[in-house]
Amino acid sequence: MGFSFTFSEYDNGRQTATAFYTTGSAAQTREPRGDMLIEATPVGFDTNARAVQAGPVRLFIGKRSDPFFADADGVLHWLIDGQKGDFQWTGTDTFAGANILSITLEVPDDMLGPGPIGAWVTISLRRDGVLVPMDRGGNPSFNPILNADDIKKEFNATDPVDDVKNYLQPLSETLQRHGYCARGSHGCGTHPAT
Repeated sequence: MGFSFTFSEYDNGRQTATAFYTTGSAAQTREPRGDMLIEATPVGFDTNARAVQAGPVRLFIGKRSDPFFADADGVLHWLIDGQKGDFQWTGTDTFAGANILSITLEVPDDMLGPGPIGAWVTISLRRDGVLVPMDRGGNPSFNPILNADDIKKEFNATDPVDDVKNYLQPLSETLQRHGYCARGSHGCGTHPAT
């Protein structure tokens, strides 16, 4: 199944969003497909934004305080210094006081289908009638921090089904450079028996 959202142009502090829901092979495309849940609902750019009923789902699109905590300084030192497993915790919340534009859905269980449930999010911009991939995320989200700069755009343009084939080796090499090893590996630290 898939949920898609399209947005109007931002105009004079205002923008609207339209939400779609689809299942099956139609959910495997970046183009919005399926049933329209709500059309042209306002995007909230202030703290007064509220959720709206959109067919069988509740939908919120707008600004909220960013609940994510990240010690980006510690991570950057870990990546740049290349020390094996030497993450220097600074205790600084990089996102403290920041806001985030959110899309939040509350859906009935039957719309999600049988488990397990995975997540894949893409952000595309329509240019000359074609959707151009700009960013994507999933669980886990490693592209912003662990992928090398020269493959970030390529990663954003691909689908998760190819991630193991395309990115397992470079991601593994990055983690191993910092002292992490695959289970069962020899010579790169101790791991409890699993």
